[in-house]
Amino acid sequence: MRQGIIFKQEASTSKVVVSAPELRNRIGSAMIGLRDELYFIGGVVGPSRLNLSIRLLSEVNILSVGNERPTWRQGAPMTRCGGTVLGCTQLTL
Repeated sequence: MRQGIIFKQEASTSKVVVSAPELRNRIGSAMIGLRDELYFIGGVVGPSRLNLSIRLLSEVNILSVGNERPTWRQGAPMTRCGGTVLGCTQLTL
């Protein structure tokens, strides 16, 4: 992901999957890919020129890229945590 645009890397080329301008101002969030889905977890929305406040995020946004048209959906939010994510891992049971 770079400047709100999500790329899929294939060999030596990159293909644009989707443009997500709402993620451009998100700082310190975790992003993990699992099968055909990308999970965006937590982070903060940083200050901008017009809004100087910093908002902690506890939300989880899921981007499904398996279909021809990528779709967004809301996941269950983090319960007690919010803000910058310092680590993210995949747990296999």
